[in-house]
Formats: sequence, structure tokens, C-alpha cells
Amino acid sequence: MSDKNKPGPLSHIFDNEAYLSGNAIIQWITGTLCIAFFILLGFLDSQLKTVADIGVILSQVQVFISIFLTIRIKKWGYVLSVLLNLLLILSVSLSGFNQPGIHGKPMVIVPISTIFIISIIYLFIVNYHRKIDEITVKNQKMAEQNDLLTAYNQIIKSNEEKLSRMAFIDMLTELPNRKMLINRIDQLITSIEEPDLHFALAFIDLDDFKQVNDTLGHHVGDLLLQGVSAKLKDAIHDDDMLGRLGGDEFALIIKRPLTDAALFSYIENLRQQLIDDLIIENRPLPVRASFGLSRYPEDGSTSAELLKSADHAMYQAKTHKTAGIEFFNQKKNAEPSAKLDYTHYFNLALENNEFYQVFQPQFAADSRQLRGFEVLTRWNSGDLGNVSPEIFLPIAEKNGLMPLLGQWILHTACEKYQKFKSIYDAPLIMSIHISAVELLDPGFVPMVKTTLAKAGMVGSNLEFEISESTFMAAPPQLAEVIKELRLADILISLDDFGKIMSYINELQTLSIDTINIAQNYIDAINDGNETAHLLAAMVLFAHQLKLEVFAKGVQTQTQADYLQQHQCDYLQGSWWSGPLDDPDFSQLLRTLPI
Repeated sequence: MSDKNKPGPLSHIFDNEAYLSGNAIIQWITGTLCIAFFILLGFLDSQLKTVADIGVILSQVQVFISIFLTIRIKKWGYVLSVLLNLLLILSVSLSGFNQPGIHGKPMVIVPISTIFIISIIYLFIVNYHRKIDEITVKNQKMAEQNDLLTAYNQIIKSNEEKLSRMAFIDMLTELPNRKMLINRIDQLITSIEEPDLHFALAFIDLDDFKQVNDTLGHHVGDLLLQGVSAKLKDAIHDDDMLGRLGGDEFALIIKRPLTDAALFSYIENLRQQLIDDLIIENRPLPVRASFGLSRYPEDGSTSAELLKSADHAMYQAKTHKTAGIEFFNQKKNAEPSAKLDYTHYFNLALENNEFYQVFQPQFAADSRQLRGFEVLTRWNSGDLGNVSPEIFLPIAEKNGLMPLLGQWILHTACEKYQKFKSIYDAPLIMSIHISAVELLDPGFVPMVKTTLAKAGMVGSNLEFEISESTFMAAPPQLAEVIKELRLADILISLDDFGKIMSYINELQTLSIDTINIAQNYIDAINDGNETAHLLAAMVLFAHQLKLEVFAKGVQTQTQADYLQQHQCDYLQGSWWSGPLDDPDFSQLLRTLPI
């Protein structure tokens, strides 16, 4: 207890609460004894009138009793004291009338003075306690205000910590954000303690992440990012810093001195950690990532240059379909950046007819009869040259340009179909790959129906290829879109079948007509390993579900013979014919028997 809160010397005397907190019986006994003693003293005084000194002493004791009652029992003590002294005045007055020889006036003065004294004392006590109460209330208010101020200070401190955390930490993944990563890179570059420091930077980008957001929603996309962050955090070295740059892009600062081989091995281990599907809301989602690597000071002298170099290398990994890992190479990365303003170039491409189509024939495996053709879109930019579909199609999806491009693809392909039909008068099926972005566009189905009607085509002339990953992440509205397409007799083909083995069990639930075997199973035929035997089982399984089986990327006679032997229905690939432009494909049609 502080000195300010300690009771004063008078507080115990005037603290009625302390006294009244005792036993009520004791209080009544005390009051009764005081009254009895007061009356007794008055009786003795009346009997000893001849002894003046004794009377004075008795009167003083009565005054003390009155003061004691006033102080100790306060209001009721004061009232009793006044009543006792009034009785004393009355008694003295009556004695004066009955015995005229006795001078009663001096004796009356004592109780009157006593009443006056105890009244002053009582008023003092009342005022004292009122002041104490006021001080107590003020102290309580000050304590409350102090508590409130302390709480506000804690809130302010907490908010400052949160703001500081928000400034440098990504709230979704709880990883360092772009600002903190750049600060760390700058610190390493300007380090005085290690002037000859060499370090590496890995730029990480998730493949097909936008498809997850578009098909399953941003909530699932956020959960996927959190899952990927957790996997990477568990796999990185303690001395490295992993952070999120934004969207589906991450960066890893590797301060340790590693050779190219050791660095590649380290990053390959991280890539392998992401290969297993993530289970999100009871749904397995495949995760793939591309890694671009740059080194300081070889590939840049600032944080901006290092990030740019690693970014370019990452896009090389995506474009060239390497192991998913690419080191920055000045010569190789002198190609146009995949992050140019493609919106501008796309608009120019459509206006200037820079997009064009090639057509790859498809044949029945047993009879070699022409089934139809797949439409493949190419881009020859006046500014950028030939741009790979591996670059422009994903970026078209990311920038919301895919519906516009898809409309052009279907419209142009339908015109070509009519031309080819005039040359080859037999049923043909035209296959076009459709992205999840297009399927979820509300205007997609009406656009398809309108385009077919204008071209004079029926739904059975058209086949849409939809990747297995799109089906796997399909939201309810995607199933409705596919249902509408099938009601229009449009064929649905499951592309890259078998790439995600966990999805095979759900094959019988899909509303499809054809499956396209994933390329790695076709490539395995030449090697004669167990994957080829798995392909045969997949063909048998699909036929049991009354689905037709398609093999793309057939490059050798051995592959064609194996697929025919195991009753694959249709083949497509360079073994027979690569993609052909309009004149060459028209010429091929003229040479084929109907």
C-alpha cells in the first residue's frame, strides 16, 4: 500500500464502518452501558450536591461519555448524547425549582455546552467523511482512468506491432513479404562485414494456379497457397529466407555458398516436396511449380536486377518444359520477356490477323481411317516474332483474354471445317482444347451454339478437350456447363488422362465421351517398362466404361503397333503427320480415301 493510501491518525477514530462492522450486540451493549453510566453519574451528582469537586468530576465524565457516543456511534450516538444532556438539563431545572437554595444555573450550563460541543464534533465528522467519500470517488475515477489509459496504451502498442508485422509479413502465409525480401537482399548486397558475399535467389511460380482460383474460388486458392508455404518452410535450410512476392509467386534467398550442382539438387528437392497432391477440403489438388535461379553478383547488382533475372529464368523453365528449374542465362534470356504488356500485343494480334491455326490429323488405330483433326493456335507477332503457346495461352488466361481469343479460335475453326468438308466429304470431328476460364464464362455456351449455327455445323462435329486437372478441380457450375454442351451433342474429351492417378477412381462419374492418354504413358512404350503395361490396363478400364481411348504424341511405329495391339481407338502424332497449315491439310484430305 502506498503512503497516499495509508489511513491518517484520525481515520481510525472517525471510521464508523470499522466500528459498525463488529457485532451488533456489542454495539448495543456499549451504548446501553454508556447510557446507564451517564444516568448513574447524574444520580450520584444529585446525591452528592454538597461536595462541589465531586460534582465537577462527574459532569466532566458525562461530557466524555457524550463525546464518546458521538464519535463511536455517530448519528445514533449523537442523538443519544443530545437526549441524555436534554434530560440532564431538565433534571437540573426541576431540582432548582424543588430546592430553591441550590444554584442550578451553573449546572445547566454544562449539558448545554456539551450539546454545543458534540454538535460541532458531529458536524466535523460528517464533513470529514464527506470529504473522504469525495476523495475516494475521485481516487476510484482516477484509478479507472489510469486503467483505461493503460488499456489504451496496450492497444496502441499492439496496433503498432500489428502494423509493423503487416508492413513486413504476408498475412495469408505468414511469410516475409515482398518488402522484407527486398530489404534483406539489399542488406546482403550492401553488407560491410561480407564485402565478397555471393548468394543465390530462387523465383518460384505455381503452375496453373489461376485455374484453381477460377474453378474452385479464391478461398481454395488461399488454402492452396498456405499448404504450399507450409511444405516449402519445412523443406528449406534454416539459413535461407522464404517469402511471398504476391499472388502465386514466392522467392527464396539462399545465402550459403553452393555450387551450381548443389544448388540445383537443393531446388530439385524443394520441387519434389510439392509434387504430392495437397488435400484441400477433402479434394486432392495437384501442385507443380517452376523455379528460376539467379546469382549475386553474376546476374545482377541490385535487388531489382536479381529478381528480374530469376523471373526470366523461371519463365524459361515454364516455356522449355525443362525439369522445372532453370538458371539465368544472359544469352538465353535475351528473348522477349513473358511479362510484356500482352494485353496490348493481343489486341494488335487480333487486329492484324497475327494468330493463325494449324491442324493435326487424327486416325483410327485399326483402319487408319481419318477421324478428324485437332485445331492448334499459333501466334506470329510482328513485334515479338513466333510466340510459343506455352507462353501466350497461360498469360491470356491470367489477363482475362482467353474468352476473346477462344471466340476467335472457334469462329475461325468452324470456317475452316466447312472448307475441309467441301474437300473431304465424310464425317469429321474437330477437336479444340478449352480452358477452365472459357468454360466458366457465362457467355461461353450461347457463343458456341451461335457459332455452330452460323457455320451450318451440328454439335457432333465438334469435340472439346478438357484437361484432367480442370475436371479434378471442377466446381458445381462446370458440371452444368458440360451438361449443356452434351445436350447440344458436342463431344467431351478428357485430356491428359492418367496424369493424376488419384483421379482414376472418379472416371465413371464424369460426363465424357473420350479419354486422351497422358503423354508420359505413350513415351514409356519404347522403354518397355511397367508404365506401358499400366497404359494397357487403362485402355481396358476405359472400354469397360464404354469410353473411346485416344493416344496423342505417337512418334514411332512401335508405339502405334503397341496401341493398336491393345485396342486403343484413335491415334495422333508425328508418326503419321505433324500439325499442318491450311494448304497442306487440304492437300492431305485430297489424297485420303473417303
